[in-house]
Amino acid sequence: MYMKKYFVHVYIVFALISCGPERTVRITGNLSNSNAEKIFLQELGNESNIDTLQLNANGHFSFKSRIAQPTFYSLTVNDRAITLLAHPGERIVIGGDALNLPLTYTVKGSKD
Repeated sequence: MYMKKYFVHVYIVFALISCGPERTVRITGNLSNSNAEKIFLQELGNESNIDTLQLNANGHFSFKSRIAQPTFYSLTVNDRAITLLAHPGERIVIGGDALNLPLTYTVKGSKD
């Protein structure tokens, strides 16, 4: 009987933890002057890319990543990068010119 109660308590704890704050960040955007370039998302401090996409014909892209704390990302297109600070649960929208992203980008949906 004791083991049954123990497993019930463990189940309840895991259920409560899973109901916590959202841990996914979504980064989407639309870049003008796109020629279906590749766009790279990299977590700063991590050597490898998290994701690589090819911009669609309209310059649209969408990344999704699970994070537990605020995280810095580098978003690179045409060898030009911008840095983003994302918090768990944010829905970040990027706009700008694919040919000169660092000078033309806009960010919505992020407090930082």
